[in-house]
Amino acid sequence: MWLTKDKHWVVMHDESVDRMTNGKGKVSDLTLEQIRALRIRSGSNVTSYDESQLIVPTLEDYLVIMRDYQKTPFIEIKPKALAPSDYDSLIQLIGGYGFSASARVISFDFNNLVEMKKRMPGLQVQFLTNTLNEQTISQVSSLGSNAGLDIEYKDVLSKIEMVTKAQSQGLLVNLWVVPKSNLDNAKALGVDNLTVNF
Repeated sequence: MWLTKDKHWVVMHDESVDRMTNGKGKVSDLTLEQIRALRIRSGSNVTSYDESQLIVPTLEDYLVIMRDYQKTPFIEIKPKALAPSDYDSLIQLIGGYGFSASARVISFDFNNLVEMKKRMPGLQVQFLTNTLNEQTISQVSSLGSNAGLDIEYKDVLSKIEMVTKAQSQGLLVNLWVVPKSNLDNAKALGVDNLTVNF
């Protein structure tokens, strides 16, 4: 998730709209109205959708879909150095759509997770990292209950004992960038969740 210039959360992997849409510029430099006027031009099955459907979704759009299909939302906070009101707005949306107990907020920026836990101590948070080691386990443990690690798949392959150690301390251990061809091997590692590249 990224914040628009006028402080709306939108779903966009990149910091800019350049790669995925017919527009140009950073999400943070565009208003929600400007972003909603763009059309998605890249992605899976993009030609299967009507032009009116190819809009950049807001966090609200995403949460409605998750609620309607009774799925667990994973929300990655992309920006760093957010204002307190930015965290507050995110907490309000998560709670407002009934996901206070089930949403999983992830981020490469540890401070984002600290700020979210201050506001909603029971929230499930996961630290995205490329490395699993004693330091990351200790750091994430400091977040208290409902915390976890979301680690790049290739780093875990030689560190199974670290997965067990993290889980023994009450942390969830999830993997990202798992190749489809390695799905069975990844499941055998005993982790809690997988993000698979299809």
